[in-house]
Amino acid sequence: MDEVHGRLLRELDSYIGFFKRRQEIEHDYVDALKKVRSLVLVLYLLLYLLLRADTAKWGNSCHAQTTAEEPEEEHQKTSPPASAFAQVPTSWREAFAAVRHAVEDEARAHRSTAEGLDRLLVRLSAFRDDRDRIRRRIKEDLRSTASEYGDYKSVVQRLRKSYERKVEDLQHFEEAEAARLEAEVAAVSSSGTRTPSGNGQDKHEVAWPPEHWLASETTATSRRRSNSAASSRPGTGNASDLESPPTTATSPSLSPVFVSGATSSSAAPPSAYRDPPTAKSGVFDAIAKRDWSGDKQRVNSIVRAVGSLAKGNESSTAPRNARNRQYGGKLKREAEQADRDYRSGIFQLETLRLQKARVQTSARDSLHELVHELASTLKTTLSKNVDEQILLGEARVAIARHTQPVVEQIDSAQDVYSFCQQVEQPATPDPPVYYVNAFVGECKSLLFGVGLQDYHAKHPNFLVPLIVQRCIGYIEAHGLEVEGIYRVSGKLSTVQNIVHSMEKEEEAFEFGPHEEVPAVAGVLKLYLRQLPSPLFPFPAADRRAFTAELATSPETALPNLSRRIGRLSPPQQATLRALCQHLYRVSQREIRNKMGPANLALIFTSVIFGDDDAAALEAAMHGSKASFPFPTSTNVPLPGLTRASARRTTSWRP
Repeated sequence: MDEVHGRLLRELDSYIGFFKRRQEIEHDYVDALKKVRSLVLVLYLLLYLLLRADTAKWGNSCHAQTTAEEPEEEHQKTSPPASAFAQVPTSWREAFAAVRHAVEDEARAHRSTAEGLDRLLVRLSAFRDDRDRIRRRIKEDLRSTASEYGDYKSVVQRLRKSYERKVEDLQHFEEAEAARLEAEVAAVSSSGTRTPSGNGQDKHEVAWPPEHWLASETTATSRRRSNSAASSRPGTGNASDLESPPTTATSPSLSPVFVSGATSSSAAPPSAYRDPPTAKSGVFDAIAKRDWSGDKQRVNSIVRAVGSLAKGNESSTAPRNARNRQYGGKLKREAEQADRDYRSGIFQLETLRLQKARVQTSARDSLHELVHELASTLKTTLSKNVDEQILLGEARVAIARHTQPVVEQIDSAQDVYSFCQQVEQPATPDPPVYYVNAFVGECKSLLFGVGLQDYHAKHPNFLVPLIVQRCIGYIEAHGLEVEGIYRVSGKLSTVQNIVHSMEKEEEAFEFGPHEEVPAVAGVLKLYLRQLPSPLFPFPAADRRAFTAELATSPETALPNLSRRIGRLSPPQQATLRALCQHLYRVSQREIRNKMGPANLALIFTSVIFGDDDAAALEAAMHGSKASFPFPTSTNVPLPGLTRASARRTTSWRP
């Protein structure tokens, strides 16, 4: 019971440890929230002080500029103070203020939860201490009652042994007395009257019981105990056996015949443990039938006593009978006292047993009570804890719902307007720095030598540069049937004049109706040739591999080429698409302009792929198609080509 009780209390200790750790976490969380709020307040205070100092500094600077009568333009360039930045009311600042206040509300909610955990721990700890005191008291009662019961049980065993020895001594005495009386009666009846002998043997007649049996009770008690111990070991003779009454080899069955407080009668009653022999002639027969092998000396003593009775020593009969009665009465009193002690011991032992049983029952009841109270206490405390957790969750939800509308009211457009209106100051943009040519003058548009992506970044509305569009448009309008177009070079001076005119102001430039077509074509080739990176980076070795693959398996070569083009930037793809469509339209007029695919490939290989003219010329002289690896049919258009442009280029052939 105590072990089960202890295990339950240890289990309760584990619950208490869990809630203690939970309480510590809750308190730490509350302290952390307080620190966060305090830190935010300190930061706001420092920012406010810095802004005030910055505002004062800016005011002094403005005053100094005004007194010095600086130009208005310089005064407008003075930056506003940081206070103007911090004092602008914006929706996001209002939302953050609401979130900051929500932290304080959350800290209060968690503080309430921590206080609830404090109360829970106090109740569980008090319950645990109370039950532990009860357990220790029950444990002590169980130990003491078990110890008392065990100790007194050994006492009762000793009382029982003492009682049995007393009864055995009394039984032996009564048997010996009965045998003596029977022998005496038999001797008197057989010899008639006694005649004293003349040899003086009457003086040495043996009296029964011996006089030393009438010694002090302490000496007699110790002797009887030793005789009883000796009689329990047959075959081991002792000198004291000559002084004890004869006993039978087998002890008679014992029965509780003594009653506490009973007194002995002066007349010797018949033995309660074994009936004395009733027939006079049967005394010796009974003695002969008994087994005297274990008590030979006792038998000899009886024989001597019987012989003494037979001699008729009447002078010593009266004192002997008195001593026998005195000794028998003492044995009865001792047996009765042993019986009373034994009965009292049994009663006391039963009292201790009942007391031990009551303590054990109380321990079981205490265990049942512990289980019941533990379940009830945990139900109550855990229910309160769950309610507090629900309240905490509802509080956090309420805080979030209170903050949510303020957060949802953040208006980015309004914040941009209000913030920039108060913070931004109108600043005079820096004028652009243009290229000034020594012969032409100021050039507002740098076109040649500028990459396509840089041009698109400056002119986001044009994927294809405006110069490419205008050159292609002029050639298609006026020069598709000009013989040797792109093969015949224009005048260098004319080309340079067109270049300078375009760079001077690209958007305002327009080709005149009488411009030379070869010069315009030369401008286009010059622009593409001077790009920082080729229009279509495709090395010669890769082009030769593509040509070989196209001859063997065009179904895989064309998708590979399409993927390669797809890796180009959008301005490169758009410009390449426009150039390919233009060259296709030029090749359609091959009969008039004598510019077939081979001639165009010879010219535009270095322009498009960035190869030098020698390599392009060598490839053209050997009739290699690797110099201009574009599909022979526009049914598979290039990436970025529309369906309309694809339909317009269905018969393209390199």
